Amino acid sequence: MGGYAVQLAVDAGATVTATAGPRSRDRVRAHGAHRLVDYTATPVADALAGERFDVVLHLVRNSPEETAQLVDLVADGGLFVSTATPGPRDAGRGIRVEQVVVRTDAAQLAGLVARVDAGDLRIDVAERRPLADLAAVHDAPSPAGCPARPS
Repeated sequence: MGGYAVQLAVDAGATVTATAGPRSRDRVRAHGAHRLVDYTATPVADALAGERFDVVLHLVRNSPEETAQLVDLVADGGLFVSTATPGPRDAGRGIRVEQVVVRTDAAQLAGLVARVDAGDLRIDVAERRPLADLAAVHDAPSPAGCPARPS
């Protein structure tokens, strides 16, 4: 999901600072990230301490305390968006905090498919497995260097 976010943000003209471990660094850079932070070497909030970003997109489940540290990276009047651990209800400094909820939107999906077909959005396939293996894929441990999957 992060790879799509990087590609879409870069395409929209954003300067993107992304997190990536050693295993995905080259792929995230190829997606157009302008700067990478290795979350396996230094906690993200520590690596970016004192910096501010217009938007922080949070895709990994962690503790509420760690999430609050990430909210501190948002510029005054900016936006914190999370697909995982919700941000604080009142972040202060005019920061909006949003929790992403997945909904069906055929038109948006068709637009993304068109971008893939045109070669404007890359999909990286690490492995192909039969649909019958779906439960086993979800039960498998996270690959080395990747954050733990939410349970």
